[in-house]
Amino acid sequence: MRKKILFSFLSLFLFLLVSPPPIFAAGPEYDQAYAILQNQGPGPATPLFKKLAEKGDPDSMGVLAYIYKNHSKFDTKYAESAKLYNAYLQIPDVKKEFATQELGELYMNGGYGLEKDLPRARIYFEKLVGAGWSNKEFSRYPVNDLTVLIGQQMSDYTKDDADYVKTGKLLAKNRPTAAMGPLKKSAESQNPDAMELLGLMYKYGIGVKKDRSEATSWFRKAAEKELPYSMLNMGIVYEKGDGVTQDETTAREWYKKSAIAGNEEAKSILTQKMKNDPLPPELAIEMVNKMRYTKDGAPWGEVVNKFIFKPKWEYYLDETDGHVVKLKGYYNDTIEEKSSIIIVYLIGCEPNIETGNKSYYIRNYFSSTRGEKTKPGIPDWLAYELE
Repeated sequence: MRKKILFSFLSLFLFLLVSPPPIFAAGPEYDQAYAILQNQGPGPATPLFKKLAEKGDPDSMGVLAYIYKNHSKFDTKYAESAKLYNAYLQIPDVKKEFATQELGELYMNGGYGLEKDLPRARIYFEKLVGAGWSNKEFSRYPVNDLTVLIGQQMSDYTKDDADYVKTGKLLAKNRPTAAMGPLKKSAESQNPDAMELLGLMYKYGIGVKKDRSEATSWFRKAAEKELPYSMLNMGIVYEKGDGVTQDETTAREWYKKSAIAGNEEAKSILTQKMKNDPLPPELAIEMVNKMRYTKDGAPWGEVVNKFIFKPKWEYYLDETDGHVVKLKGYYNDTIEEKSSIIIVYLIGCEPNIETGNKSYYIRNYFSSTRGEKTKPGIPDWLAYELE
């Protein structure tokens, strides 16, 4: 009976985890692995799923991660499970909520080769709570996990505030409604930590009716006292225009303050924004011309002027590739006719949050000639000319 429950659980898990159509068609190998899982259990099936997971099959990655995390009688490996779930989350076009919840649980509990990380777990749970996700059939309730986790984080509170300490104990027992009374008393007595927590409770509707205006009010009070999480939330408020006039400049100012104060999420948000700031096309093209060809150190501008005729440059910002500079021109071969060449440069950006400065570099380049498919690097004949 227990095996039947596990297998039906895994079947539902796959239905929830992966959005059709599948990205990777594992075919008969996957069917064989799943049949062995159903008939013989995780032990014999795991090597087969592992082989498919290494090839990038999302179904196999999900099953294997779930087995490592939940099947303690087989072989509990939290670190391996987290690694697989993190890889799974990088795959486009799959449902990510269940894997996100699993990761939150892994980092909340720690052990079995994985270091406990409450701040990281909190980010996962907050993401799910903000999206309103839960799953009754799997008993996955991220709002409960988030509540208990916050209570656990409050357990090492050392300031003299009995109401705030009481709040933490109640949240650790998943009693958010009862916690609102002492929490408000603590906030009203000017405890910035309580102000911040009240903002979170109103933001997500934990123990109280959701109220964006009230949440922003408390976050602002805590942010003015330089609490990193509240400054992060003020950045989000201004970016979305949630109850305030939308203002990207003000949002970035709050993100910067939060990041400098140590909030990793704010740092990640601001870093990505700075990386994606579009460049003036003429500046991007000038930078590529001055950057050096890695093999002999010559500036790309010299390479182009020497070997490529009628060069035409183009710059654009791509959602996937980021900054892209494209060169189109012709190569005049003395034996063959003049032929077309395209070189695509992917430009990387390393921003400095504190100073606002950015450094750019060519992180990769691709080329094609005579209508051939684009491939990494430059054509062999051009590489030969440059040697």
